[in-house]
Amino acid sequence: MNRTTRRTGWRKHTKRVAVLVLSTSMALTTMIGSWPIQPAVYAAVSAQTGQAQAEATLQFIKEDIVTSGAILRTYKWYPASDNNQKSTDLRVIVVDLANPYVELNVMNGKGGELNSKQSVLAMAKETSAVAGINASFFHMYDYTPPNPLGTQITNGQLTVSPLFLKGWYAFGITADRKPVIAEYDFDGVVSAGEGTYRLNGINKPIMSDESNNKSHVDSIFMYTSTWGANPRPALTRPVEVLVVGGIAIDMSTDGPLSLLEIPKDGYILRGEGKGAEFLKNHVKIGEPVYTSYQMRDRNTGASVDPTQFQMLIGGHTLMVDNGQKASFTVDINNVSGAALAARTAIGYSSDGRYVYLITADKTSTSRGMTLKELQEAMIQLGVWRGINLDGGGSTTMVARELGETTPILVNQPAQGSMRQVVNGIGVYTNAPAGEVTGLILGSIPFLFVGEQVKLPVKGYDQYYNPVTNIDLSRPEFALSVTDGYGRFENGYFIPTRTGKATITIAKGSFQVSTDVEIVDRKELASLSLDVSDQVLRRGSSVKLKVKAALKDGRSREVPSNAVEWRIEGFTGSIRDGVLTVEEVDERSMPRIIASYDGYSTSVVLPTLTDSLWADFDTMMPPLSLQLISEKAIVDYRVTNRLQGQATASNVLNWRYDYSQIGQISGKPLPRIAFEFNEGQGMEVAGKPHLLKLDVFGDGKSSTLWLEATDAKGKQHTIHIGKIDWTGWRTLEIDLEAMDIKAPMTVNRLVQESPSNPLPAIDLSFITFEELMAMVDPTVTQGELAIDNIVFQTETRAADPENKTIEMQINNHAVTVNGQTLEIDQPPVIIGQSTMVPIRFIVEAMDGEVEWDAARNKVTLIRGKQFIELWLDERDINYNGKKVTAPQAPTAKNWRTLVPLRVLSELLGWEVYWDNDTQSVKMVGKNQ
Repeated sequence: MNRTTRRTGWRKHTKRVAVLVLSTSMALTTMIGSWPIQPAVYAAVSAQTGQAQAEATLQFIKEDIVTSGAILRTYKWYPASDNNQKSTDLRVIVVDLANPYVELNVMNGKGGELNSKQSVLAMAKETSAVAGINASFFHMYDYTPPNPLGTQITNGQLTVSPLFLKGWYAFGITADRKPVIAEYDFDGVVSAGEGTYRLNGINKPIMSDESNNKSHVDSIFMYTSTWGANPRPALTRPVEVLVVGGIAIDMSTDGPLSLLEIPKDGYILRGEGKGAEFLKNHVKIGEPVYTSYQMRDRNTGASVDPTQFQMLIGGHTLMVDNGQKASFTVDINNVSGAALAARTAIGYSSDGRYVYLITADKTSTSRGMTLKELQEAMIQLGVWRGINLDGGGSTTMVARELGETTPILVNQPAQGSMRQVVNGIGVYTNAPAGEVTGLILGSIPFLFVGEQVKLPVKGYDQYYNPVTNIDLSRPEFALSVTDGYGRFENGYFIPTRTGKATITIAKGSFQVSTDVEIVDRKELASLSLDVSDQVLRRGSSVKLKVKAALKDGRSREVPSNAVEWRIEGFTGSIRDGVLTVEEVDERSMPRIIASYDGYSTSVVLPTLTDSLWADFDTMMPPLSLQLISEKAIVDYRVTNRLQGQATASNVLNWRYDYSQIGQISGKPLPRIAFEFNEGQGMEVAGKPHLLKLDVFGDGKSSTLWLEATDAKGKQHTIHIGKIDWTGWRTLEIDLEAMDIKAPMTVNRLVQESPSNPLPAIDLSFITFEELMAMVDPTVTQGELAIDNIVFQTETRAADPENKTIEMQINNHAVTVNGQTLEIDQPPVIIGQSTMVPIRFIVEAMDGEVEWDAARNKVTLIRGKQFIELWLDERDINYNGKKVTAPQAPTAKNWRTLVPLRVLSELLGWEVYWDNDTQSVKMVGKNQ
């Protein structure tokens, strides 16, 4: 039976539609508390699919609470058609005006400015709206500001006067919370001196009416501070009057006033033609100017005081009147009314209690709507009187999810992203903070045994305000998990075993639950350890990050407290994922091993080693002096005596004299250089991170630096500094920020003279020799020495020696690099795989083998290669990545046998099989 059902007092529709009446009143009353929103009656599509739809129908999808007094409902709308057309995604925010905690108001562009644009989401966030939709059509031309086409009242203030085109309706809420939809005109008067003139409008750009009459001909328009710094429109050279506090304080009779911003307590009257003449003839600076205005209902002729509105916003054609389709009041062809498009609309119920903010999407999965179809849908939703708003690419709806603090985009914009628009209608809450009455426990990603999990719980109070920072350690919260799967500490969940479990949070009479998955090693596809190219050095700290990927493609970081750490080749400690290095054994291969549930990953780290470059005893490059400044005098030597005193070892010592070189301010200072190996330089072994050297200073403030070339030919200057001390000093220069590509070659050591500029005297009055005599020559004379040049370089442990092993099936005799040995378990063939004794082979190749009896696991470590195998399991962990072997490792005679292909394919060893002799030769390789 097809019929329309309405609640008591709601007018029946004459149109017959399919109906599904849901029993939701009780549920909604429970959810919303003392201010229930009664659900609008809607039509729903028949459960029968694949059949022709005789009438347009709605299918209810879901309902979400936005705030106390506002609900977001989602529908699918199916057109009346003999074809099985796709549906339209329809969303409706229902606002209960009987609820004192919810309000509607106008949202404007950036910063609340009238003539600016931003997305509806940005407007909502900027004004703390909990929901909203786009609203007015607006000017999109480059020559005029983006001004809304219709009227606008915000917080009781008329900011844009009504459109003087006919048929454009507006939606408003009165100060006593009654919804109104009407078509308005504007009546205004300017009084000055002994005359009066019509005030044509407020904050309006130039427009044409249906007869192409220009709006600003012979007119006076008012522009307030809301207009902003945008140019004010004019057809001719206007007359402008600035009125502040009701007094004319400035006037321009030949163009706009030269002020950028209009005072908030004032306005500008802008006149053209006869309006300009009135202002020139009647307005006097320092005398009062009076303006008065009101709106008028175009259909009834009644005067309307703008201050009676809380908000009013301009729309488009009337869509629904008295619950029936209305005749379109404007030409809908200008908005592609007959085409399928995204649409926005607003309306209210027959009793004026509910306001409906409506969007319909046009996407690849949503067909959009014609305006006639939108009329049908609005009636089905319960709209008694409603209008069309700006649609197409502007159609946008945002809403706050329960428990969240900010709204999100809830519809799908037609252009794929939100268009910037001039205004919107925002939904606001003024509800006080209340008691927590509900919890929302979000989904939790897969977990690891031992990690500490902060539960993603959100709350809301009886007014549906979000409640953040919920402290689950408080006694009113009861936390539980499926037996044996974990424990709770201070409100955090700590898994203790793998598997699937349910976590429940209870408070009083309500509770929420979520399922959790605690993974084991068999679900892992890989485990990786990121140390961000760190180098080990004593006292350094290294941030460790372990990431796990599952076989199903999911991945996340493994918290440090779920990781079992092991370090080799150095001493240190790991706390909260940070490694602190204590001592490094330069002779070993430093390794960090991170394990979860017996599955590991390994990283071999380089160390920093002091590499002596020159001590002028056992090691030094060939030296030669280059006088960059020819008049410099230098005496140098490698000696074990300095200033008449014996030194512990040889040093490079030189005496310098730059006193014969006149220094002119602004010119480079004199220099000399010691070239190494005739300028070809000497290489530094490894990547340099730090330079250490001993410098003997004379306190004269010479400047020293090294010049070097890296592997890519890039020139580097390593500044040693200004030598402003006396005696020996050990310097350390950090090189890490210099991006040096190893190996680096040091080419020369440069000294720059101490500064001793000549006086600034004109040489036409004095000779150069006289000028030189005016400076102290001892300032640029002195003695320096250097010793023990050491570079701290990045060093990586040497790879193991590659060896050749030869074995024969069922033969106990093997050869390693030609030496014959006996083994207790020879190679065998199992199925189609050749199985070899892995311990003997790896140890013969100078690797290590570990056996974990509790896990039936064998760990193989050789150089940078790290492998884990489990008996009777084909999955193998190779350097953290899981691979599948052709045959599972097995045990025989207390020895672990692995497929020969593991050595060839994973380790990269060269393997040669001789089928005639049933023998195999393996050549180890380092990867």
